[in-house]
Amino acid sequence: MRTLIVSLAILIAGSYSIVVNATKVSSCNTEQCINYFNKFYLSAKRGHPTAMAALGQFYYVGYGTEKNDDLALKLFKKSARYGSLVANYKVGLLYLNSERHRDLNKGLEYLQKAAIKNYKNATFILAIFYLSKNLEHYDIALADKYLAQAYKQKHRDMPSVIDYINETKIINRINFPLLHQAIINSPLVINNNAKSAWPHDNTEVISIISPPIESILDDLLNSFRSKRAAIGSRFKGKTCSQSVSCLSIDDIQGTIDWLRMM
Repeated sequence: MRTLIVSLAILIAGSYSIVVNATKVSSCNTEQCINYFNKFYLSAKRGHPTAMAALGQFYYVGYGTEKNDDLALKLFKKSARYGSLVANYKVGLLYLNSERHRDLNKGLEYLQKAAIKNYKNATFILAIFYLSKNLEHYDIALADKYLAQAYKQKHRDMPSVIDYINETKIINRINFPLLHQAIINSPLVINNNAKSAWPHDNTEVISIISPPIESILDDLLNSFRSKRAAIGSRFKGKTCSQSVSCLSIDDIQGTIDWLRMM
């Protein structure tokens, strides 16, 4: 059975040209990878939610350790309990993609938790999920809801989805009322490839460049070491490192950077 995400990728494949040079965590058993795994393991043990999510990703792909979906899911869930939106998103994806743990209902539940907090990628995946007629959860009303939300958030892939939908059915106030209104309020433009694009995006190819994996991981590790005790915590019984209210700017940026590796 094809994984859901592969199916979603096929859905919009060929709609636009995009060169991705994004840094990703992949299977690796070198001394350097093992060293990073051990450092994140210690940070996760100290209660850092982002470290837990990172360690979960390491287990999921086999970075510095053996691939283990069970431990990946456990760590993603633990990080999610401490309020990590990335972790909620990752739990949702794992439930959708894992042969061992596949559970579409649970996957949707976690993606919705992230989407409620305006997590763009979760909103986008939900939109495409409900739009796919090949899935039992096909729901045009919910698709319209999440498509409109992803459009308002200006998710980078939405113009391609708009083109795809218009090739199969015209977006109007009858079948996609929320999305139709969002497009009226903030119209797209046609780029040099004759494809829909966000305004001021007239490039023929979009290049996405991410920092080297080592830079991202080092920045995250440094953020874990920073002292935040003075900020305090509103969560009784939890250390400051476990509380989302104590996250520094570095932690937040680290989480954003981590999304690039998803």
